[in-house]
Amino acid sequence: MSSSTNKYGILALLLCSTIWGFAFSAQSAGMKHMGPCAFNAVRSVIGAVALMVSLPLLDIINRRKPSVWGTANSPE
Repeated sequence: MSSSTNKYGILALLLCSTIWGFAFSAQSAGMKHMGPCAFNAVRSVIGAVALMVSLPLLDIINRRKPSVWGTANSPE
């Protein structure tokens, strides 16, 4: 395994644990103001919006045609 791959892996783990820690405190604060069903609904909508923004950006970064549902690579 190369040194740069190892560095990216360590940074990814650090980023994941940081996001997880901030999310825990945000969930604790959020549950004080709304019920569990509303909280899960809002959390799911935020996640869906984040994916809808990040997936086309990843296609652009990887120099692929931005696609919806993976249709760019399917035969026509």
